[in-house]
Amino acid sequence: MGSKQSTGKLAARKNLPPHRRRCIIIKDAKHRGEWTELNFMSRVTERGFNVSKPWGDSTRYDVAVERGGHFLRVQVKSTIARQDGGYIVTIKSGYHYYTSHQVDFFAVYVIPEDVWYIL
Repeated sequence: MGSKQSTGKLAARKNLPPHRRRCIIIKDAKHRGEWTELNFMSRVTERGFNVSKPWGDSTRYDVAVERGGHFLRVQVKSTIARQDGGYIVTIKSGYHYYTSHQVDFFAVYVIPEDVWYIL
């Protein structure tokens, strides 16, 4: 019976427009960040770029994007937090701000709107 209900929910979700199907709110911030990184890597790959993920968590960037032999370091962020009719995101790690020597771009995903911003 449980699988029948799950199948019904899945079928209903497939009938939604694509931007609503992608709006998955993962409550755990660490898991949401990992999911966002995978989503970014998928979207970048669809557009013809090569993507590399550094091993471990010791680099200040999340993903290296390469095209034509040029690599760019990208820090991926996401938000579901609303404020004053918009969304907010924190562009720092803990108490430390990123520098241009550590990151080339930020990719910010506004999850409820299914919109990416490259900063």
